[in-house]
Amino acid sequence: MIASTAKPFFTQALDALKGGDRRGAALLLERELREGNTAARNLTSVFQLAVNIGEIEIAIDALRRASVPNSIDSLLPYWSALAMYGRSAEALAQIERQSSAIRNHPSVLHFRGTMANYFGRLEEAKKMFRQALSVAPDAMQTWFALSMVKTFKLGDPDLAAMESLESRAVGGGFGQRASLCYGIGKAYEDLGDVDEGGDVVCPGLLRAAGLRAAEVHFGLLKPEILAAGGDIGWSILAKYGIESAIVRFPHHGGQRVG
Repeated sequence: MIASTAKPFFTQALDALKGGDRRGAALLLERELREGNTAARNLTSVFQLAVNIGEIEIAIDALRRASVPNSIDSLLPYWSALAMYGRSAEALAQIERQSSAIRNHPSVLHFRGTMANYFGRLEEAKKMFRQALSVAPDAMQTWFALSMVKTFKLGDPDLAAMESLESRAVGGGFGQRASLCYGIGKAYEDLGDVDEGGDVVCPGLLRAAGLRAAEVHFGLLKPEILAAGGDIGWSILAKYGIESAIVRFPHHGGQRVG
């Protein structure tokens, strides 16, 4: 028996794009979904390429096919894509049909809170975020999300919890730590003490990540910039977050680093 030498439809789609045939590429991606490699990794590649060429329905279909029942790791990207492309109601309806274990998983509660916030249902968003934190109290991004939908008051226990987490956190990527610090900075801004937010938050973040890691991550965060001083101040870093502050004000530095 002679083995087929035909290229996979996905590869043919790439070739079509190189030749300027976007419509042909879309049709080949559809064939890949119907007749081609249905491995999750390949379907993710189809999703990414379909998004890049503006074929959103193909992209969503790829994630739908990649989703596995009761697998949060595969379901959340699918629901997130639905929400991202204007089908939030569909995503939330699917979540309601899931088991209690899925509906009340902290990652799913975070997603539900994000959707509630997007539609202006702030009390529902707070409820979802607090439920998520009751199960996963060290979830930095959920603390950040909660901080965005509430107003902090003097002696707020949420601020104390966030600062405690920041001071002892050993896990989490740089982006997660930055989001937690942004939330703490926002809390101090609510309290009318932005300078305190800058003094406490940003040095802690830099200690945790290390200047070298920050420099690699952002490319612009050099020790000489941080040591130079300038008019941006740590309060701006607390307000905007290190990443966006460096993007917004690349030629200025904080007044101290520790």
